[in-house]
Amino acid sequence: MPNFGAWALALLFSLVPLFAFAGGGDDHSHGPEVSVPVAAPATSGERLELNSPDVELLGILSDGKITIFADRYATNEPILNAKIELESNGRTLQLRAMKEGSYTAAADWLKQPGAHEVVVSVEANGLQDLLIGTLQVPGLKPEAHGRAWLNYGKWAAGGIVGVIALLVLFKRMRRRKGAAAALALPVFAAFLLGGHSNPGFAHGDEDHSEKPKTQAVGGVPTAPANSGIPAAGTAPVRLPDGSIVAPKPMQRLLGIRTVLGEPRDIAKTVELNGHIIADPNFSGRVQSSQSGRIAAPGGGFPAIGRKVSKGQILAYIEPAASSIEKGNQQAQLAELASNLGLAERRAARLEQLVGSLPQKEIDAARAEAVSLRARRAAVAGSLFQREALRAPVSGVVSQAGVVAGQVVEAREVLFEIVDPARLWVEAVAYDTTLSGQVAGAA
Repeated sequence: MPNFGAWALALLFSLVPLFAFAGGGDDHSHGPEVSVPVAAPATSGERLELNSPDVELLGILSDGKITIFADRYATNEPILNAKIELESNGRTLQLRAMKEGSYTAAADWLKQPGAHEVVVSVEANGLQDLLIGTLQVPGLKPEAHGRAWLNYGKWAAGGIVGVIALLVLFKRMRRRKGAAAALALPVFAAFLLGGHSNPGFAHGDEDHSEKPKTQAVGGVPTAPANSGIPAAGTAPVRLPDGSIVAPKPMQRLLGIRTVLGEPRDIAKTVELNGHIIADPNFSGRVQSSQSGRIAAPGGGFPAIGRKVSKGQILAYIEPAASSIEKGNQQAQLAELASNLGLAERRAARLEQLVGSLPQKEIDAARAEAVSLRARRAAVAGSLFQREALRAPVSGVVSQAGVVAGQVVEAREVLFEIVDPARLWVEAVAYDTTLSGQVAGAA
């Protein structure tokens, strides 16, 4: 007859393999430890996005607290000092204003899993808006298989009770039916163990690769190709297509603004090769009329970019002559001075004989003295008098290439003056009909 204690131990030991499980959370990589940049910093809460033609709201639920970023829809400009109320599940919240257009309040009841209908009212600087949306809060994550043995303990306890009941039943049947009962015990045990077998589990979410799968481009982490658009975080993320996801805190830090695109008719444009010239009616050149040496005026030479007025003295020209020319002029000046002295003395003697001589002789002597005096002044001026160079128009000096003591020739360009508000663009158009179709140029 079989030993009933041995049968019981065999059945109990057959249940032991049912409690073997795979572990999780281990790093099975075989390569060297590499610091891999984070591809997409995940948000620490659920997101709520609402917008209207005037207002754009982004809400983040984290640790029982909801934070809302309020911006103008068209420009992305933060809405400051606004009154924002949130209503959900029969409760109303008055959000507290934080810095840079963010508002926050405690909302523990929103942590419950499920869909929460949310109504947000915004009032600020004459702006009133009501936005309605749904905040999706996912349920709790399934229990990790590392603790699944707690559930299987119930199965083990039930199996032990079943084995004990089976032994008691077999003992009674053995007394009644003998060999038939002995055959029923293994069959029933096999059925019990087969029905109690459980599915196997394999752990996941560990990285078994030997190389990092994320890269950093230009200092900005790059998300994997199959990651999609990442959730909002606190750092920018570059997507595989080259675009960048900028979270709200970073947008506030950089002062990012937007403009709404509108469809409209755009005129056809044509590009022409050309150059800018000055309007001849509002520009001028300063040239020397004779050879000479440059001398600075009282305020110095005007620099490029300096504004000047019409008639303003820009420089002086001291006439330059050869030694022969200068000697001839000095000799002529001495001769004129001698003749002038004789004419003045003769006119003085004739004035003493008024009444004795005809008046016309006295007038002729006076006229001769005046003529000689003027000729002497002209010759002396050509030797020592400076020529003032004046601005022909008002404007800005665009060219100046003179220094003190520089010797220049006649007709040499010393200064150029232009008016920046009066410039022309001279372009070449090979299509003769194009000039009549141009409505504007830039």
